[in-house]
Amino acid sequence: MGLAAYNQITEKVMLGTDGMHCDMLRSAKAAFLSGQPVEGLGMDTTYNRLRNVHHYIKEAGFTGDTDNNLVVLDYDSPTELTNENFIGHFIYGINSSHVETVVAGGKVIVEDRVLKTADETEILAYARQMGDRLWDKMK
Repeated sequence: MGLAAYNQITEKVMLGTDGMHCDMLRSAKAAFLSGQPVEGLGMDTTYNRLRNVHHYIKEAGFTGDTDNNLVVLDYDSPTELTNENFIGHFIYGINSSHVETVVAGGKVIVEDRVLKTADETEILAYARQMGDRLWDKMK
């Protein structure tokens, strides 16, 4: 995540993780907090940057961003959740641990917080092996 006045370049700014992790909610919070002093980034602009990926996918002609997508959150809000304060909850309250179910293209990807489309233990074991190989090469 670089720090620049991106809104002066384009309104089509999206958020990403820069390969550091896979948590877009965490990236949105970091972008908001670091973007305030640099470009006066507001919570609404941060949320829009997260959502801009849908516009990009559509404009680029990619498939996969269908109407049959859903994320179910288990978020026991400490204050009432309304349309007026949703973005505040999005920035300060909701995090990836609240994700209970994910449906993409009508297919259940995560259910009861468990990845259903791949063996996460196997993926993590492989990632550790590749990390060890990388570190060995860097010695």
